Parts: sequence; structure tokens; C-alpha cells
Amino acid sequence: MGEGILEALLKKKERVMVVDFDPDIIEKLNKRKVETFFGDITDPEIQDAVGLDKASLVISTVTDPEDSMLLLKYLRPLKGPKVIVAAFDKKDARDFYKEGADYVIMPHIAGGNHLAKLLIDDNHLKLIEEYKEKEKAYIS
Repeated sequence: MGEGILEALLKKKERVMVVDFDPDIIEKLNKRKVETFFGDITDPEIQDAVGLDKASLVISTVTDPEDSMLLLKYLRPLKGPKVIVAAFDKKDARDFYKEGADYVIMPHIAGGNHLAKLLIDDNHLKLIEEYKEKEKAYIS
């Protein structure tokens, strides 16, 4: 999910910084000249080092709800950046909104909405073939 979001932001020529604790991801992004920081974004020292409080938008696709909650608890008092987090069940989504998330991505709902739009807009299923080829190339 994070990769798709990153590609969209880069396509729009937005300034982006990726924080990740996976060295392979950092290396891959560095080769593409994407600004990166190696570390765990839930660590307050990392948050300070990357200037998270000065960001205009923070998007977190971490799968651990406790990590997302820690991030929200750090960012909400700042009242600065808009914050988008991912949730994989309804309870977490509700909790994130209560904690002040500006938007909660629910991948299974987003995926269903995307396919529904595709089916509505694609009378002859040509777009599905295009998406299939793009995704097959991606997973190869």
C-alpha cells in the first residue's frame, strides 16, 4: 500500500520523506533518489530527527495498531500535520478517528470501492485487462 501512495505523490512532484526500518526498502528508495530516513517512526527521537512536527501530511501504512496509536498520540497535540493511518478492522478505525486521525485507510474497503468503480466505468472490461497486465508486471 505504501508503495502505491509513494508513487502517486512522486508523480505529483510532492516532496516526500519515507521513514522505514527495513534496510532493503531504504536502499531501494535511495537508488531512486527518494529522501529516506532509517528508523522506527514511533520512536520519539526519530520523530524529532525527521522533523515530523513540521510535516504538512503524515501517512502511515504500518500494520500494528499500537504503532499507529503512538503516532497519533504524538501528532495530535501538535495540530500541525494532517494524519492518515491504516486500519485492518473496524475497531481500530474507530479508535484512530477518536484519537484524531484525519483519515483512516481500510484496505479491504478501498479495494472493494476501487473494483466497484472499475466495474461501473469499464463497460467491456478493458480496464481490468490493463490493470491485470500492470499488476502482473509488478509482481514478476
